[in-house]
This record gives sequence, C-alpha cells and structure tokens, in this order.
Amino acid sequence: MPIIPGIGPCLRCLFPDEPDASQVANCKQNGILPITPGFAVPIQIAQAIRILLGTVTPGIMIRFSVWDGVARSIRVSRNAHCPVCHSLRP
Repeated sequence: MPIIPGIGPCLRCLFPDEPDASQVANCKQNGILPITPGFAVPIQIAQAIRILLGTVTPGIMIRFSVWDGVARSIRVSRNAHCPVCHSLRP
C-alpha cells in the first residue's frame, strides 16, 4: 500500500493497536518463502513509479498469498482519530 503522508492512510490507520510481540510472526522464527521478495519487489517498484507520476490511488493495499496463488486489493480508509495522520492533515 503506497503511503502518502497527508493524503492517504498510514499503517497506523490500518493497525491502530500494536499487537503483542508473542502474536507476531517473524522471519527468524517462521522464515520467508524465497520467491516472496521476487514477487513483491516489482509491485513495489510499479507503485513507486505511479507515485512519481501522480497516478497512484492512496489507500489501496495489495495482498497476495504465494501459497494460494491469490492476489487481492483492499481499500484502507484514513482513520479520523489516527495519532499519526492527525498531525499531517492538509
């Protein structure tokens, strides 16, 4: 999801409460499928180019599962009470 300060939602809007560390998977314990970066990097590059061209839509998160072969886009709304975005209002 491209994060454009002052315009679209941020990660805090998506995850308002920090999860307990014991509930969060990490690469050291759970590993990462080697093909995942090769799949994610081109999408991130395309989003960066779209930001530079001004054609990106803030608040659209792309989720993909390499296990299921499924990609989805999800709209994330800006949280009116987000402590991060509140200070960046235009």
